[in-house]
Amino acid sequence: PAMVVVLDDLETSQPEYKRHWQLNTRAVPTVTEKGVHLEMANGKSSLEMEMLTPSDCEVMVLSGQDTLTVDGQQFLAPYDTPDDLGHRIQFTPKSESRHTVFLAVMQVGEGVPEPLPYVCREMPEGYALFVKDRLLVMPKGNGFFQKDFTLEIPEGTEKCNACLSGLAAGKWEVVSPDGTASVLTVSAGKNAAFLSMTPGTWKVRKK
Repeated sequence: PAMVVVLDDLETSQPEYKRHWQLNTRAVPTVTEKGVHLEMANGKSSLEMEMLTPSDCEVMVLSGQDTLTVDGQQFLAPYDTPDDLGHRIQFTPKSESRHTVFLAVMQVGEGVPEPLPYVCREMPEGYALFVKDRLLVMPKGNGFFQKDFTLEIPEGTEKCNACLSGLAAGKWEVVSPDGTASVLTVSAGKNAAFLSMTPGTWKVRKK
């Protein structure tokens, strides 16, 4: 299956303000322990979605005309809507907070494929998502990585193809576990670097 990772970092002025993360679909959703499962009506494809954080989300499925409501308030669509309005799956954190991070992993494939196993590790500066021989690194907050950070590639892990996303434009030095240093140039607008990483401690430094 293909994998899509969505990271939304939300800051509100008041902690009691309700924060919703939602998914709209025509497929009938099945709520799972960690998220939701969707199967297309033709049976040719499906989607498995897991909400990694917040872990205390309340999941609500709104269908038909209820998809046009927000916190109980009914709205009218500004255009002619089809008879089947589908479904809106709403994830709402139970705890109050001014700062909320929604991190969702969605896997899409033909039929009902077995989802790829993955491990997500939180770092002080961001998140590291390991999927087989791939690694995706994402920064926290609404900006780019601006400071140095460290990556731990677990022992026993195969050499992984890493995508360091959200890097500030400019030059970055990457130091491997054996002390070998290389300099990467990150372009504005792309803000990512790609490299192969072996097990051990890697240091990423802004030049």
